[in-house]
Amino acid sequence: MIKEKGRKIYFKVKDFVKAKPLTSFFAVLLLLLALMFAGNFLSPQKETIQKPELIKNVRIYKVGKNPTITLQAKIEKSGVIKITALAPGVIQSINFYEGDKVNKGQILINMSSNYQGGSVPSIQRQLAQKQYQNAKDTLDAQKDLINTQKTLAEKSEENLGQIRKITDQSLQETRDLINLNQSIVDTLSQNQTTLEQSNTGGVNDAAILQIKSQKAAVQAGLNQLRNGLRQAEFQASGDKPPAELGKLQKDIALKQLDLQKKALDLGLEVNRLQLVLAQISEALYFPASPFGATVQRVHVKEGQAVNPGTPLMTLSATDDPITAVINLPQNLAGSVSTVLPTTLYINDQEVQINPHFISTEATEGMLHSIIYMIPDKFSKDLTENGYIKADIPAGLQAEQSVPFVPLDSVYQNANESIVLVVANDRAESRIIKLGNVFGQFVEIKSGLSKDDRIILNRNILAGDKVSIQE
Repeated sequence: MIKEKGRKIYFKVKDFVKAKPLTSFFAVLLLLLALMFAGNFLSPQKETIQKPELIKNVRIYKVGKNPTITLQAKIEKSGVIKITALAPGVIQSINFYEGDKVNKGQILINMSSNYQGGSVPSIQRQLAQKQYQNAKDTLDAQKDLINTQKTLAEKSEENLGQIRKITDQSLQETRDLINLNQSIVDTLSQNQTTLEQSNTGGVNDAAILQIKSQKAAVQAGLNQLRNGLRQAEFQASGDKPPAELGKLQKDIALKQLDLQKKALDLGLEVNRLQLVLAQISEALYFPASPFGATVQRVHVKEGQAVNPGTPLMTLSATDDPITAVINLPQNLAGSVSTVLPTTLYINDQEVQINPHFISTEATEGMLHSIIYMIPDKFSKDLTENGYIKADIPAGLQAEQSVPFVPLDSVYQNANESIVLVVANDRAESRIIKLGNVFGQFVEIKSGLSKDDRIILNRNILAGDKVSIQE
């Protein structure tokens, strides 16, 4: 019976929905709203519980602090050197051993060219020394001889001049004699003419012949006198070749002698340089200490044959300057503080030292060098070419005009860089412009102000309420 009634109601509702679907939809919707309203009204009221706002503890970094970068500094002990063989040879004797003190220039080891102790460089040095000593001993005598030869050349030229004067003085006498002979020839010619004019029947032939003979003899003497006069005039003239030849011979002789004197000086200097060269070659077989030092180790034994580069001794200077060197790119080297000290860690000790020098030019490839002078008291704690840790502060002055912040505090996307700062106990985002990176810190060119507190935690969002962790 109930089922039958239900079926009738179902078919009636179904027919109504088909006939009026829109009216049916709104009727059902009003029914649901009525049921919801009735449920809220009839259900018991619950108290609303307001949860407290979550406060997050954060670590901060204050802008204005000097960041540091931790690097390895290389130790350079310029006074610790290893003496090596510079020439092949045999160790003949060792003059100092471990712990001995040596002075600058003292010979450490004696070497030879063979096992019998012979040294070719020593013989060459002795030969060069003898040659130099001989050149030196005979130099003054040879120069005196050259000076004498110069005096002889000058006297020879003076002698020629005197001879010209004497010849010039005898010219007039020769001319007078020529005139006299010429007058005799003229007289004989007149007598011959007179005899020839009065030679009737050859009566004067004998006298004419005699006069001709006398005239020939006088004429021959006259010719000789004239020839001698011409030669004397030629020799006595100051502008003729004999006088010029005398001057030229004198000049040539003096210049040759000057060249000989310079050659003597050059020869002496060459001999001296050859001696120095031989001494240098010999010194290769007798290595000496370059400074006052202590022998740390002897690497060879007597009788051992060595080649160039073989270690002989290790020395440590008495006054040993120690430096720590750090090489950085130019942008980082320029940011190293010269006011704030660098912390060097030497055998668990923290040593505060300011940079001694920061190079303005690249010294190791593209890197610049920062040099620190280490006190001598740490010499025993440091080894040559060893490394120590160093914390280097950035900033040219104690209070920087350009701030640095830790790299981990920076958020970056494709368009901008952001840091979170503490403002009114909440996290606030700031857009910043980045500069150079200094170790784990980055330079901030804009976007921050002095004393801003940068949030280091990475789980904080802008707007979160924060509390600074002490």
